[in-house]
Amino acid sequence: MHDAFAYYEKESMRLGLFGCMGYSQPHNDTIRGISIGQYIRELRMGRALELLTTHRYSILEIAHVVGYSNPSQFSAAFKKFYGKAPTWYFS
Repeated sequence: MHDAFAYYEKESMRLGLFGCMGYSQPHNDTIRGISIGQYIRELRMGRALELLTTHRYSILEIAHVVGYSNPSQFSAAFKKFYGKAPTWYFS
């Protein structure tokens, strides 16, 4: 699991976003034409999908790696983002 967190930490630090999941930015701040919040969501969900498709980690582990302390909140956010629950990828 350490390798997954290391990737997320490295990518977040590269973008200057590490540790700012709850950090509020003014609405006019954007990256690639989208809000910072949306960009962080895309980064987190993209990494979550990568980890899910390896079938090496539990949903709880993946939720924690991408910044969710509650796996139910992660599952709801993932389903809203991709249209499928994370459990679908274990089928």
